[in-house]
Amino acid sequence: MTQDVADLIGPVTETPFDGATAPVAAAYTGFRFSVQRFLLLQLADRAGSVVPLGREGYQTVLTNFHIAVRPGQLTVTGTDLEIRVIATTPAVSLTCSGSEDPPPVVLPAKRLLDILKAAPDGEVTIEVKGDQARVTAGTANWSLKLSSDGADYPAPPDLSAVEWHETQRMPLLGALRAVRHAVSKSGSNPNLGQVDIRARESGSAPCVTACDRTRFAQVPLPGFPVAMRIPAAGSPPAIQELTRLLGNSQAEVVRVGLLGRRLLFAIDSTVFMVSQLPLEYPDVWGLLLEPSLLNQDLFEVDRDALESAIRQVRINADDATAAIGLKLSEGRVTVFAQDKYGNQAEQPVEATWDHPDRTLVVNHEFLAQMLGVHPAPRCVFRLGKDVGRRKAPVLLRDEASGVTGIINQMAGALLGYA
Repeated sequence: MTQDVADLIGPVTETPFDGATAPVAAAYTGFRFSVQRFLLLQLADRAGSVVPLGREGYQTVLTNFHIAVRPGQLTVTGTDLEIRVIATTPAVSLTCSGSEDPPPVVLPAKRLLDILKAAPDGEVTIEVKGDQARVTAGTANWSLKLSSDGADYPAPPDLSAVEWHETQRMPLLGALRAVRHAVSKSGSNPNLGQVDIRARESGSAPCVTACDRTRFAQVPLPGFPVAMRIPAAGSPPAIQELTRLLGNSQAEVVRVGLLGRRLLFAIDSTVFMVSQLPLEYPDVWGLLLEPSLLNQDLFEVDRDALESAIRQVRINADDATAAIGLKLSEGRVTVFAQDKYGNQAEQPVEATWDHPDRTLVVNHEFLAQMLGVHPAPRCVFRLGKDVGRRKAPVLLRDEASGVTGIINQMAGALLGYA
């Protein structure tokens, strides 16, 4: 005698989802498409990083992938309304029940990613009909209930009107990595929560700039074709996602463009899109850079030796202030720290300093980040004159590459002296 599940466990006596809101039924005409697992997983990984999974306040439909299939083309889109990633592959086989191309389908992003990560290598087939999608990989298959017909998913942009410009990938990636640590993360300074790319004056080279009022970072990017401000706040930050896509690419050239307020980056077969904030970038050149370029007192030290000293001494830096001292004297700089409990540390490093003894107090995290992107093995700091309690900013600039960093001094009282 053959038994089924109902015979073994008895009749269902209650509905397990009582009280749940019934999903909106989708009604897709029948179609199916097949693609290699590694390709679909690659597209889903690219687009999935911006899908707002587990974040409150987002429309349910945004937790889905928007998937469009045409003969010879599969496009997977993810968005949180601020950022959109459109990933495409031509390696797809499509079969439709009708003569027309199928409509886009929305599939739950997390479920699809989990399926693709667990599926065996080889071809994956997704068959869509009515309000169901059936995913088959090898001998395994998964059935997914579709809660939307895609009509409430944000409409894809028309990219046909975009004027694309080519730029070298590696210089752009290097510049973004070199400045992103200096972006303001404070909601009180939203205009500084951006990475600015532009030439300050006509005929000058564009520069990539970030600043949070206490530190400044800038890298020249000659030949970059479009002035833009890339948002660096949010979850995930657009600058983080853009550098991730650029870093995962092997292309020599990428394309950039504008579509209204939207910034577009075409990287391999992926388009990254983010809305530019309607906030002008402050004149941090005039406020921080130009005064610091007037600094005359030079302090020279080996980059790696100073980084090592900071790592050793910061162990006893105060957690609340992150303050360390740099005591400059003839032939050396002594890096030291002291926390509120009296724990101390110091490490001398050979250095060149031809001026009267002087002590600087700075944030060790800010100094380490500035050193971490400095391209030269030797650091030449330029110091200005302190006027009373007004401390001159500390400038580190590599003249060969133009990579520039500025950090503000902190109050000496944080380390026990005026």
